[in-house]
Amino acid sequence: MSVLVPPGVVCNAEEYNRSLTDASIHCLTRGQSIGLTVTAESGLISLVAVLGVFMLIIRNAVRHFRLTRTRPLLHTPTDVLILSLFVADLVQALGAVMDVHWVHAGKVEVGVYCTAQGVVQQMGETSVAITTLLITIFTFAGVWWRKGLGATRLATFLVALVWVFVALLVGIGNATHKHDLYESPTPYWCWIGQRFLGLRLGGEYVWFWITLLVSSLAYLTLFLWARGNITVSETAWWRCSFHRRPSKSSTTEDIKPARKAAYAMIAYPASYSLIILPLSIVRWIGFTQNTAPQRGDVCGHLALRPQRRRQRLPPPPLHAPELGALWGRREYDAG
Repeated sequence: MSVLVPPGVVCNAEEYNRSLTDASIHCLTRGQSIGLTVTAESGLISLVAVLGVFMLIIRNAVRHFRLTRTRPLLHTPTDVLILSLFVADLVQALGAVMDVHWVHAGKVEVGVYCTAQGVVQQMGETSVAITTLLITIFTFAGVWWRKGLGATRLATFLVALVWVFVALLVGIGNATHKHDLYESPTPYWCWIGQRFLGLRLGGEYVWFWITLLVSSLAYLTLFLWARGNITVSETAWWRCSFHRRPSKSSTTEDIKPARKAAYAMIAYPASYSLIILPLSIVRWIGFTQNTAPQRGDVCGHLALRPQRRRQRLPPPPLHAPELGALWGRREYDAG
């Protein structure tokens, strides 16, 4: 018996009828297509912005090699981590731009393109989360322990480890479940299918939550240190004193600049929470109900993609060396 296709749905009657019982296809309504269009546009803006940054990086790299070879291009952990984060952002933005295909087709359906988008989505979003976690840890270590400021090799090793881990995570998942709708409509774009809840959580959302928790604890601690509510022993970093009122030592001239800069840190976990928590709540509802609420899922997706790129980076470590030549520092200038 033929099912009447609702107004605004682009699928034909056969496709719509199949979408009612088959998880391999989802027919988009007009409202969903509009939401995905906005998502794709925001992803395109992000993609262009990140490509613009890479053009500046290439220019600075060429200038660096022309004028000086005394220091490596990436000579601080911050250089390595931020470069990795920009690459992850580039991949993530590409995943959003790929929604254009679904808008044009009027449906989300399994296939080569669906698998490609799922791979790109997971690679980008998981890499962004883990790299952000590394930046938080290096920032805290640089400020609180005065350690890791020159650990460029360690940062490079960790970044390489992150990308290898994410690549293995995505590759093994797709290789072992390629016939089980592993990358399938969720339903407005392609990602890990509903049957693989553990891989959804372990492959992405656990990293979101760990990064959120660690960032909140680390930056809140640095914020209290900046206000003078926490003082740290100069001889033993693990000895801390807590004060209800700011300590008088926090007003000394030599520490004022660092404390002033640290005030901005409290905005980082707050903005990260605004991005991650709504998405996690909506997704968790979708996990428990085996289907994501239509409006909530699209809105959560819209909130995640563009806002992440407004300024995802925390401030560089307050006591770390400045960003190197890769970011435009002209350390080769004479005089």
